[in-house]
Amino acid sequence: MAHVSYHMDHDGAYTVEEASSIGLYAAEDARIANGSHPFHEDVDNLNCPCGCSQDDLAMLSDATSSGGWSARDYPSRPSKTGTSRRKRPGPKLRKIRLLPKGEKLEAIRQSEIEKSDKYLRQAFSNMTQFDDISLRDLVNKKKAGKARRWPRHLQKEETYWPSSGGHLAVDKDGLPLVVHVPNFVGPIGRRRLYRGLRAFGREVGVKIRRGADAGKRDNIKGYPFYKKEGYINGIFQLVGAWTAIGHPDDEPVPASDVLRNGRLFRTSMNLLRELSFRSSILDHVLSKLDAAAYAVLHEGRARLIAENAAYAAVTSLDPTYMHGRSISFNRATRNHEDVRDPPEAWTPILVLGKFKRGGKLIIQKLGLSMSYFPGTLIFVRGAVLPHEVDFFYGGQRISIAHFVHKAILRQVGITEIPISSYKDSPYHVPTWTL
Repeated sequence: MAHVSYHMDHDGAYTVEEASSIGLYAAEDARIANGSHPFHEDVDNLNCPCGCSQDDLAMLSDATSSGGWSARDYPSRPSKTGTSRRKRPGPKLRKIRLLPKGEKLEAIRQSEIEKSDKYLRQAFSNMTQFDDISLRDLVNKKKAGKARRWPRHLQKEETYWPSSGGHLAVDKDGLPLVVHVPNFVGPIGRRRLYRGLRAFGREVGVKIRRGADAGKRDNIKGYPFYKKEGYINGIFQLVGAWTAIGHPDDEPVPASDVLRNGRLFRTSMNLLRELSFRSSILDHVLSKLDAAAYAVLHEGRARLIAENAAYAAVTSLDPTYMHGRSISFNRATRNHEDVRDPPEAWTPILVLGKFKRGGKLIIQKLGLSMSYFPGTLIFVRGAVLPHEVDFFYGGQRISIAHFVHKAILRQVGITEIPISSYKDSPYHVPTWTL
């Protein structure tokens, strides 16, 4: 039966297409609902009083069926395409959602720490050792102002670390040089941070000004989309304590970017509080990656808080060892060293944004490059390893470089930062051989 009148207020009979669209896939059910003739009596009658057309009957009739299925076995409702089923939260996340508001954030933080530890253990399992590189030698020559020599054969062939997993590079003594952790921040966290940083950049009016590389003027060539509408370009220094270039003995103060006016200070502090959750995860990572350095840097933080009220006020929103962050909007950074950082120190770089391809961090002296996609975390010895960030395409990118400055550490009596072997880290899982 092709034409049925399922709803009493419908004007006229339904066509086959209309009946199918509202779910009339069983002709017998439709007959019962409308009090029409039985399916088996008149369905093959071309003069059916219900108004069935010959084409409609040909589709439904047993007599004219192709044999693949009978009229009584009308095909089931087609499955929907183009839609994905929403992923249901796991039992652990459902349990967290039931917690009181005060406990929920800490539970989420602990969950993120567990994920981070897992990613770092995976990175330590993919280790690359550079037998011709000595980190201690690089550090000592940097402090003495001497030239460093780099093996040329390392620069002839490029080693690329993809985004499929984490990686670790160590020197000949097993001292970590670079840690690469793709997907360190999940999709929800990336989206939240990216939107927040874009809103912040628009509100404070980020501009192309002074860069993070050796205090030189920022190069407009490093911004491939600076003429494109809707793109934010420039650097914002979210810094709680630093000194002016060339004045290492001055009293540390927050960056002028933060203190330009009252509204900007309020907005900067809101951002600092928003970033504090992820920063605490980075702080935890350093505590496991290099426990000795972590202890010294937090001792420096405690001394600086005791001596500098401005830093104490700002850092109350940021319980980490860091002095500041350099936030780069849509910038491709040319080859540079972080000359204001201690030679032994780590520079954690967090990549955010929404772009499709391109962009990688390159360490030419080691012949090493690695993926630089949203959510990636990289720990690099930025003061002794020259590095650059390549161009990207199809979207926007925001990078956050976290740092400490040697001039500030020197003012609180810290001139040496210990370096630990990768084997001393709990992320290292020894492989046993028989």
